[in-house]
Amino acid sequence: MRDEDTIAALSTPVGKGGISIIRVSGSKSKNIIKKIYRGSFIEKKVNYGTLYLEKKPIDNIVLLYFKKPESYTGEDVVEIHLHGSMVIVEEILNFLYKNGARVAESGEFTKRAYMNGKIDLLQAEAIKNIIDSITVKGVEIAFSNLKGSLTRKVKKMRRDIIEIISFIEASIDFPDYEIEIDKKKVINILKEMKDNISGLVKSYHYGKILKEGYDIILTGKPNVGKSSLLNAILQEKRAIVSETPGTTRDFIKEKITFKGIGFNIIDIAGIDENESGRIEKEGVIIAKEIIKKNENILFMIDGSENIDNRDKKIYELIKQKKVILVINKTDKKNKVIKKEIKKVFPEVKETVEISAKYEKNIENLLNKMIRFFVKQEKTERKEVLLSLRQKQLFEKIKEKIEEIIPMIEKGTGEEILAEKIREIRFFMEELTGKISNEIILDEIFKDFCIGK
Repeated sequence: MRDEDTIAALSTPVGKGGISIIRVSGSKSKNIIKKIYRGSFIEKKVNYGTLYLEKKPIDNIVLLYFKKPESYTGEDVVEIHLHGSMVIVEEILNFLYKNGARVAESGEFTKRAYMNGKIDLLQAEAIKNIIDSITVKGVEIAFSNLKGSLTRKVKKMRRDIIEIISFIEASIDFPDYEIEIDKKKVINILKEMKDNISGLVKSYHYGKILKEGYDIILTGKPNVGKSSLLNAILQEKRAIVSETPGTTRDFIKEKITFKGIGFNIIDIAGIDENESGRIEKEGVIIAKEIIKKNENILFMIDGSENIDNRDKKIYELIKQKKVILVINKTDKKNKVIKKEIKKVFPEVKETVEISAKYEKNIENLLNKMIRFFVKQEKTERKEVLLSLRQKQLFEKIKEKIEEIIPMIEKGTGEEILAEKIREIRFFMEELTGKISNEIILDEIFKDFCIGK
């Protein structure tokens, strides 16, 4: 990142819309914009004016101006709110890039906010999690982290670690004063810290689901109607539907939100051991691998046909998992009876009958998915980890604490203890961002969108 550069990018999604927003940040922002803008330019006020290109008016806009350090990035920032025409957007961006600004890198606006002390790394990651979360609860937790709830918790731990280090270093630096370390107090502090961290690490699984949703595998033999069900759930034609078996050769993954719960529906290739084509066989192999790695299964059978060996073989792959049996094609004459289901699929606890073609009973299926698949987390914890990076760093801190406590109990020398505890402090500073490693920072911000 070249901090002295002025950067510019579209901050709203590409495409036609009511409004597009172009964001410009850096010392040249105001001067560049003034070359094509006529209107008021008051700091922290809604300004109205007109954009000109080659002395010709092209759009009436709203302009926001924030002078450093009172801006998102901590630099001079100008936001142009214009009509959502990509023709105008491209013309304005091209002008900005020709007149002293450059294209912003992924996440560079937020990275500059971090570099200029506006936020720490935990808050930067919270911004991305707000954007990425597919559930309201996920957004609530991410916003809480943005407001600093997780940062405050980490800072409290860091203060405790600094206090412990000061105890130890005082005993090293002033041996004549015979300063004794209060072992019991230090161990209690570390144990409390370990308990808090254990809770945070455990929260990551919950946080990941809140942010990304529950993975639900949709499986069954070819031509039972899996693609039709996916289309019915999504309320759009996402998967190809055909009377020809095996139209899904690989897998399709789509996100939905129902009653505030996020689901990733993964429609895998129909499993048929008798497939002879190379592509079809490869699809079956991929399908089996996906099933192995996931627990939540929608197992679809054709209610207008008798249960056959292909259904039974698929059931053998999934019977130890959480399975909802979906009996499709209720619009046709039903040949599957309940006694047969209990006999052939004894472990199945939930069954639902649908017509994917006519979208019948789809909402009932979705409600059963919530009741059966969604783990009701009994937690009032405000701080939930939504980032794998955070989880891994907290795990490292926990490991160090578990290593240090027995050392204190055994009377290990102060110099060794001090060095070990400094490692904890380093990991805590890496959490909030008191690090200078540009490679680490680039890795964190690379998955942000361009205009953020």
